[in-house]
Amino acid sequence: MARKKKDQDAKLTDQFKVWMTVSDAAAFREKVARSQMPLSRFVREAVLTNQTEVVVTDPSNFVAIAQVCRLGNNLNQIARRLNEAHKAGAISKTDLSLALADLVSLRQDASHLVRVGS
Repeated sequence: MARKKKDQDAKLTDQFKVWMTVSDAAAFREKVARSQMPLSRFVREAVLTNQTEVVVTDPSNFVAIAQVCRLGNNLNQIARRLNEAHKAGAISKTDLSLALADLVSLRQDASHLVRVGS
């Protein structure tokens, strides 16, 4: 007798890639090994049986977080331009140091805003 064909929805066709720290990956591998399940099945079971911890972030924080990220990007761009100007001889080492110190201060203030707002 021929094997029954799987329904299109029952086929395992989608893949996901997950990035982890070395320590998280080691803990993850240990849990998978203890489960004695293949990795794919372990992940499906964990997610589909809702044995995962879901952290919900207040949507009102999204706008503030996005703005702080944009600020960080702008500070990085300014620092890059300052370094390029210094290499080209357009600004002195002293002026570069003062400007970079101001940027570091601004970045720390932005980081503080994120921690306080969370």
